[in-house]
Order: sequence, then C-alpha cells, then structure tokens
Amino acid sequence: MSDLCEWKAKDQGGYYEQSEAAVRDGKRWLALPYGIVGNQMAYRKSLFASVGATQPPKTLEEWRKIGVFPAAIAVPDDAPLLHRLLGLTGRQP
Repeated sequence: MSDLCEWKAKDQGGYYEQSEAAVRDGKRWLALPYGIVGNQMAYRKSLFASVGATQPPKTLEEWRKIGVFPAAIAVPDDAPLLHRLLGLTGRQP
C-alpha cells in the first residue's frame, strides 16, 4: 500500500492533510486517500463576511445562526436514505 500511496502523492502533488491523517497509522498507510466527501469544506471568507460572520462556523448551530444552513426537516426513520439526508440539510425530500 505504501508504494502506491507514495507514488500517487508524488504524481498528484500530495494529499490534503486531513485525508492523509485519516488513512495513516504513523508511517504506515492503511488505505489510499483518493477522494474527499463530506469531511472537508472549502469556503470563501467574503461570503461569511457578507452575512456578518467574522470566522467560519464551527458547529451546525453556528451555520444555522448565520442563515447559511437551514433547520432540519423531520423525515420518518423508514424513509429512503436520500430523503433522510435531504431532511438533515433542511431541504424537502
């Protein structure tokens, strides 16, 4: 695994720090950090400044306070997974 991970890092210019930390145990590679899904977020400081935030929100509640992330919508537990995920984002399924 290490050979593949080191080659890919060199070929692609490295990994995001968080991605690499998630798949390494010290010097040992446990998996290939290949994608970023949901655990990292990119943002523009100017967008937060436009709503009066001096720094990016650190919690879901802070996101909701500045109006960027709507309140969750109640969705039944037996609803399809996509509907439950949309409910967490505040979107109607």
